Amino acid sequence: MYRLLQNEGHLFQGCFKSSIVALRRGQSADRGRYYAASFNFAIGLERLLKVLLILDNWRRERCLPNSQEIRRHGGKSGHDIERLYAAVKELFAVYRVSCPAGFEPDDLDLDLLSYFSDFAKMSRYFNLDMLFEEFKGEDPLARWNKLILDVYLRDLPRLQRIHDEDELDAMAERIEGNVYHMPNKGMTGESLSFREMVQDNSRVARALSPMCLRFLKLLIPLKELLIRVRERIHEDDDHTQSATVPYMEEFLDFVCTDRTIVDEAPDDWP
Repeated sequence: MYRLLQNEGHLFQGCFKSSIVALRRGQSADRGRYYAASFNFAIGLERLLKVLLILDNWRRERCLPNSQEIRRHGGKSGHDIERLYAAVKELFAVYRVSCPAGFEPDDLDLDLLSYFSDFAKMSRYFNLDMLFEEFKGEDPLARWNKLILDVYLRDLPRLQRIHDEDELDAMAERIEGNVYHMPNKGMTGESLSFREMVQDNSRVARALSPMCLRFLKLLIPLKELLIRVRERIHEDDDHTQSATVPYMEEFLDFVCTDRTIVDEAPDDWP
């Protein structure tokens, strides 16, 4: 059990880190990185939530739940992250976990959680399903694009946005007639003029850091819960010669409340 939990920790840690790295290095039309960021974060979040439910059961019963019990929390598909998160959130009061001031989830965080949940359940196969006309839902990249723009409008100061957009528009007007550019398509497949492309690239570039912070924001209370559950288990293990579970929070060592970390950390963070 100890080794398997360690392996699972390495797995969700790798998913989260690769997701954030992909996002930090993304660009406006870099669809592959956004797919990778969404795919890996959804997988990591689902597995972390299931680990928390497993550890809570071990703490209470000193036995592991069967796979059907855990799968039931994930709804019909077993991958419903919103339902898994709701089940884990009930443990916050049990273990006296609360979000740090300023990091309480807002409606945009819940939209992001819903996006990951839908991605885990069905959207990750959107392109293949569309080839077979088996999916009628929203293109995940179109939804991602809306989230990025919402973060841009919500998290960047209004005066900074106006200043940047005015400067870019003036720059685009000066050079548009002197450059040749291939027809460009946005994240949702719509055609963009040269000016629109310049503005879109800038908005996405500006929004990536605050979006990374929102990724971390979802993990902050989960890391605290992981610490509390592990501590309770280790307290009960005092009479034994060895701990039954590892220090699982070490696999979330990159999760912190420092809002400058995304901008000031080296390129290889996390």
